Amino acid sequence: MNKLEILKQHFKEIAKLNSSEQVWQMPFFAALGVGIVLGFSVFFGKLNYGLIAMIGALSFLYVPNTPLYHRMAVVMCCSFGIVSSFFLGILTHFLPSVFAFIPIGLVAMGSSVLIRYYNIGAPGYFFFVFSCVLGAYSPFEAKDFIFLVGLVFLGAMVANLMALLYSIVVIYGFKNALPGEIPPREYIGFDAVFVDSLIMGSFVAFSIFLGTFLELERSYWIAISCTAIMQGVTL
Repeated sequence: MNKLEILKQHFKEIAKLNSSEQVWQMPFFAALGVGIVLGFSVFFGKLNYGLIAMIGALSFLYVPNTPLYHRMAVVMCCSFGIVSSFFLGILTHFLPSVFAFIPIGLVAMGSSVLIRYYNIGAPGYFFFVFSCVLGAYSPFEAKDFIFLVGLVFLGAMVANLMALLYSIVVIYGFKNALPGEIPPREYIGFDAVFVDSLIMGSFVAFSIFLGTFLELERSYWIAISCTAIMQGVTL
């Protein structure tokens, strides 16, 4: 096989459209949840509040294809994790900017450990780091911190409501995504759970430190890009 044939084969693999197990109701309810949050914020003339609450609404994306009680428990736990990550992010405002990489790196490592230990699929730990970075680099005032955490929590409540409605529709309505068995939680080893998470958290923290050290504008995108790439390694 010559180089041209090898390149053609690689291109076919990249351009190939794989079948998806997701039903159309999944993106519909995800968009509906975000739309409800933004719609209420626009109605009251507070679009900036809606953009913050939308962070919590992203927890809907963690809904698994398992029995109703299990999927709701997973979404609620992920909602709590996203809200907690945002809270830890805004706490970095009390630290010198050069030390912001420490809590963000810890969130990346800790969320990766939990995601791997409990075998939670995509989008993995990405949105935990995403919410923490947004909390750390958004221009908030200290007097608004609790209020902002409440907004993210409200968005998470909408996500849980959408997860419940989505589950009822696909299980009892259209019956096109019947729940599967709860996957057994198997310990995949210390290296895969802790060592890999430590490496990923270290790289995310270093990306934050590098952007701050170089005084780059909107340096938080470095960490978000790094997180997306590191998360993609495990998919």
